[in-house]
Amino acid sequence: MPAPARPLPRQTLLVGLGGAIGTAIRLLLTTWLPPVHGVPVSVFLINITGAFLLGALLETLTRTGPEAGIRRTVRLFVGTGIIGGYTTYSTLAVGVAEVFTPGSSGMPPHTGSARFSSEPLRPSSASSLPAQPFRPVVCSERLADPRNRDRRRAGSSLRFLLDIAVRGRLGSHFPWGTSVINLTGSFALGIVTGLGTTVLPAVWVIVIGTGLIGGYTTFSTASVETVRLALEHRYRAATAHGLVNLVACVLAALLGLWIGVR
Repeated sequence: MPAPARPLPRQTLLVGLGGAIGTAIRLLLTTWLPPVHGVPVSVFLINITGAFLLGALLETLTRTGPEAGIRRTVRLFVGTGIIGGYTTYSTLAVGVAEVFTPGSSGMPPHTGSARFSSEPLRPSSASSLPAQPFRPVVCSERLADPRNRDRRRAGSSLRFLLDIAVRGRLGSHFPWGTSVINLTGSFALGIVTGLGTTVLPAVWVIVIGTGLIGGYTTFSTASVETVRLALEHRYRAATAHGLVNLVACVLAALLGLWIGVR
């Protein structure tokens, strides 16, 4: 996805505000559509619809003229911000990694698929507090707090700035920025999810995982970039980019989970 060489505060703010909206929509959808037999169906649906919407948006903007003025504003706010925050690669990677993690049934409610339950949480070994029921409204209240809205904005803004920085250093011939973002985000979310089994309260696992890290990583951009590489007949680059975001991110999430539960 094209981006200016030097981001302006207004552009970063647009991405951050859009990311906060997209992340909030993702949280609501994952709350309303819980996992089916342990499978985070909502995460798959969110990522599929988000990738479709981003592809349609970028194609529409490209056909209407050069990226400038209102078209750049729409791309940053809706594409990079809302849709980028709406989809998440780290949650998908951690969800797959949990399948291969022994004792994954003891994980806390999933940071992206929002496995909310009326059952009380088991107290962690680091706390003697009695178990408390974990309700969606509690998480929603935490995310509605201004400080947590800042975290949602921060995740998308950090993604925007880091992508520009990486491309400025390595060039835009290959989407290195998105690969670095999804790898580091999957690793970080793995650690947070693992810590949720011992010392980190479940609500904060949701806030940090869904709010900050979920908005930082993006499935839609990675998917569109892979398709664009293929359409340019750069099949090796498309395959490499797809494998990095599929295999490497899951491995990074596995490593993060292993570190987090230690």
